[in-house]
Amino acid sequence: MVLYSIELTYSLIFPGYRSMLKRQELFVEHYSRCGNAAESARLAGYAPGSAKVTGCRLLTNANVRAALRQRQEALSAESRLSRVKVVNEILGAIDLARGRYDPGTMIRGFSEIARMMGFYESTHHQKRRLPNHETLKHRLTALSDAELLNMIDGRNAEDMARPAGGYPPDRVQAP
Repeated sequence: MVLYSIELTYSLIFPGYRSMLKRQELFVEHYSRCGNAAESARLAGYAPGSAKVTGCRLLTNANVRAALRQRQEALSAESRLSRVKVVNEILGAIDLARGRYDPGTMIRGFSEIARMMGFYESTHHQKRRLPNHETLKHRLTALSDAELLNMIDGRNAEDMARPAGGYPPDRVQAP
């Protein structure tokens, strides 16, 4: 009961505050170990069929992100490991690969450093939404017969301005 009143008090004072659920805490624990959102969601008790989606959704949750950041800082402090140290170790491995004439390993090392430093764009792509049946039906019924025939023939918008047989030899269109 006391915990509930503390949670209620925090939520009244800080409108954005919400404590994490037990499964979210488990997700943070597992994700900090393996780095795989889907696997972490499954291990935290979320439905296996939707674990991939659930894991991605959890990674966008502000409370989960904050908990992951805190956990990462604590692990870094514990192991005395920092981003700079990791980059320096990778650079050392790259130098070793250079001495062995192993360009593939060198490239992988530089790619990892670039990823860590945020040089790569996000890989999240938004899916293009296809028009529903009614919208498509409306668009097609709005077309003229000539436009529909041109679509069937596979001619694009530029070609639609030209006659089907092309221009007569005496009337050549300037480019």
